[in-house]
Amino acid sequence: MPRFLLWAVLVVPTFAQSIVDIQRIRAPHLVELSRDGSRLWYKFGENWFEVSADGKSRPTPVSHLPASATKPLEVKGSKRLSTIRTSPDGKRIGYLDAEVPWGSSMLYCLCGDTAPKLISRLPMNDFQWASDSNSFWVVATHVSDDTVGRLTMDGHFEAISQGPAMRRTLAVADDIVAWIENSPAHYGTVWIRDRAGSVRELVTADPQIAKLNWGTQEVVHWKNSHGEELEGMLALPPSAKEGPVPLVDPYSSWRNRFLNVAATGNVGFTRSGYAVFFPNHRAPHGYPERSFGSEYIGASKDRDPMDVLMDDVMSGVNTLIRRRVVDPDHMFLYSMSTGASSIDQMLTQTKVFRAAVAHAGVADWLGYYPIESAARR
Repeated sequence: MPRFLLWAVLVVPTFAQSIVDIQRIRAPHLVELSRDGSRLWYKFGENWFEVSADGKSRPTPVSHLPASATKPLEVKGSKRLSTIRTSPDGKRIGYLDAEVPWGSSMLYCLCGDTAPKLISRLPMNDFQWASDSNSFWVVATHVSDDTVGRLTMDGHFEAISQGPAMRRTLAVADDIVAWIENSPAHYGTVWIRDRAGSVRELVTADPQIAKLNWGTQEVVHWKNSHGEELEGMLALPPSAKEGPVPLVDPYSSWRNRFLNVAATGNVGFTRSGYAVFFPNHRAPHGYPERSFGSEYIGASKDRDPMDVLMDDVMSGVNTLIRRRVVDPDHMFLYSMSTGASSIDQMLTQTKVFRAAVAHAGVADWLGYYPIESAARR
């Protein structure tokens, strides 16, 4: 592979919202419930806000000190071990850990046996003990969706969240559950599940987002040539009189979230008439097992990495061509970092794309590894 590659320049569209405006859109990043579950606090920027958990009050700025952390428990595990929590009855310890350095974080329990028990192979973002000390409230990843739900000791999972989205930061009080959700239509809403099992949106932290027309977004499912089920996102512009111009971003590891990351350009492209496809491929340079878990990786780990990349991405592109979303004569590539590395590799295998922009990626892997190894020493 050549050390330096020069791509055709893709004309960058004019942004309806400036980059600065996009970067100013904020979301809550911490959420906490009172011990009885009647009040909820969330941190928005540098400020805390309080709202009643029943939704009958408006958010109010407050001076709030988060609950102090308890002394960390001594639990043996890998360097990835994190989030150690004791059950309400004090008899069990749950924690997140990974089997291999670049594998996904999974939920383990010290349940009185001599060896830790793996509760589920689902990748986990966060967990809290349920009040019965015999199950968990978790945020688990199902490829394009971070799902909030209840997980029992035998690994049975029951979802409570609604629709695929990115979800983080779980708070639990007496089985009242709250979390921060980032969906295609909303950036950083706070959701809550009450004791009766009713799930609703509690707070929209940045209501100005509702005034912006970002187009539409959906989760796409397809099969590659090996018959394996794959997922990705398709973002379509607000309007397309003559059909949207297709663009592929092969970064992978995407959730069905609000696409406002300015560096990737996705908002600017969709608002300027492009359809942007985000395939969640499994090429190993993106460490897909850490994002999606071993089940999604499947047999791809035993195949040639280039075959995995090309088959996963192009089978998704061909699915969109059959749906008449993509014009095969007008396809483009655009991405950064690991997505740019994917572009650099794809352009050595196919000529179907009319132009490509790849920034901050790796083109010369033979030259990259000695430099990376020296930096780590």
